[in-house]
Amino acid sequence: MIQPSPWQVTRLLIACFAIRLLLVFSGGQHFFPDEIRYDWAVEIVNRGLSVFAAHPEHFGFYIVMFPAAALQAAVAGLSGMPQDLLGWIPATLNAAFSVSVIALTYGIALRSTKQRSLGTLAAAFAAASTPLLYFCRHLVPYDAAIALALAALYLALHPVPARHRALLAGLAIWLSAMTYHGNVLLVATVFLLASWCLRHQRTNLLILWGGLLAAAACQLLVGGARYWADLRGFSGAAATQGWFADGALVPWQYFWSADHALFLAMLIGLAAGFRTPVRMFAWAVVVLYGLMVLPSCGIAKWQVFGRTARTLLPFLCIAAAGGWQRISRESDRLLNGRAWLFRAALAAAALVQVAFNFAPVLAQRFPAEINREIARVSTFAAMNSVGSCQDRQPAVPQAALILMNSTYLWPVECFSVEPRGRIVYQTRHPFQYEPYLYESYAPQQRSLLRRADISIRLLEP
Repeated sequence: MIQPSPWQVTRLLIACFAIRLLLVFSGGQHFFPDEIRYDWAVEIVNRGLSVFAAHPEHFGFYIVMFPAAALQAAVAGLSGMPQDLLGWIPATLNAAFSVSVIALTYGIALRSTKQRSLGTLAAAFAAASTPLLYFCRHLVPYDAAIALALAALYLALHPVPARHRALLAGLAIWLSAMTYHGNVLLVATVFLLASWCLRHQRTNLLILWGGLLAAAACQLLVGGARYWADLRGFSGAAATQGWFADGALVPWQYFWSADHALFLAMLIGLAAGFRTPVRMFAWAVVVLYGLMVLPSCGIAKWQVFGRTARTLLPFLCIAAAGGWQRISRESDRLLNGRAWLFRAALAAAALVQVAFNFAPVLAQRFPAEINREIARVSTFAAMNSVGSCQDRQPAVPQAALILMNSTYLWPVECFSVEPRGRIVYQTRHPFQYEPYLYESYAPQQRSLLRRADISIRLLEP
C-alpha cells in the first residue's frame, strides 16, 4: 500500500484550523454558563492568584488559558476596546487545542502502528467529526483537557525510552484532569494505556506514576482541606443536572445527532478494528464507555453529557481507521481491479455527509451578537418561549419591540405564553442544533425544547 506524504496531514490540519477560525470570528463566545471560567482566568491577570482560592474547580484551565487572557487584557488596555469584543483571542487558542487533538490522534496512531496511511485515515476521521469541531468557538476547557491527555499517551508511545518523557506524561495526565474534571474517565483510560505501553520499562513506569502522584500531592498540600471541600461541593452541584439513567444512551444519541452516517461508518470500522494492530484502542473505547455507563446507570454518581461522551472520539477514530483499512484490503481481494470504485464511492459519500454535518455549525448565530446588533438600532424587551412552571404567564412588556429567546434557555420546565406580533427578524436558536441539547439537559427538557418554537425572533406587538 502506498504510504501518504506527511504533507497531506499538514494540509489537513491547516484546513481544519481555517474552518475553526471561521467559527471563532463568527462569534459564540460566552454562550455557555461554563465559559465564565475563562473570565476567572482574566481575573487572575488583573487581581492575582487569590482567584484560585475562590474558584478552585478546573483550575488547570486558568493555567493553559493564562497567555490568552494576558494578551486579551493587554490589547483591551491599549486599544480601549471592551474585552467582550476580544473573545476571538482566547477562542483562537482554543481552536489550536482543537486542531492539536486531530494532530495527536494522527501521532498516536502512527507511533502505535508505524503505518502513516492508518494515521492519516485516523486524522481524517477526527477532522470530519463534528463534535470535535464546534466547541472551538466557545471558551470552555474540553478540547484543552483532551489534548493534554492525548499528549501524555503520545509521549508514552515514543520508541526511545526516556525518563523526562515519562515524567512529562505523568504531569500531562494530572494537568488534563485539573483542566476539566469531567475528563477524569478519559484520564483514567489514558493512564492505563500509558502504563501498558511502559510495562517493559520499569523505571519509566515508576516515573510516570511518581510524576502523577507528586503533582497530586503538591496540589493537596497547597490547596489544603478547604480546596477539597469546595471541590466536593462543586461536584455535588454538577451531579444534579441531566438524568443518570440516560447515561448508556447519550453517547450514541449525541454522536448520531452530530455525525449521522459518519458515526455509523465509525462503528463499522470499530467492529472490524478488534482484529487489527489498533485493537488496543478499540478496547479503549469499550473500557471508557463502560467507565461512563457504570457510575451513571449503576450507582447514579456520574452524568454523561455530550462534552464527556466526545472523549471517546480519538480512540474511536483510531480504531475505525484500522478497521476500514482492513475492510479496504478485503475489498481488494474480493473486487479485484474494481476496489478503487468502492473506495471512491465511500470517499464521495463521506464528503457529502461531512458538508451536511458542518453546514449548520458554520451558519449558527448566537444571542450575544444578535443582542448587540439590535441594540445599535433600537431598544427592546426580552422574553422566552420556555421557562419555570411558576411563571408560565409572564407579563408582556410594554415595548416597541420584543426579542424572543435571545439568551441561554434555563430553566426549561414549561412552555410560556408568548406575545403576538409581526416578526421583524428570525433566526435559529443555538439549541435548535440538536447536539447542543446534550449539554445539561435531561430527556424531558430536550423533548420540551424540540416541541417549542425557540427560534430567536424580533416581534413588533
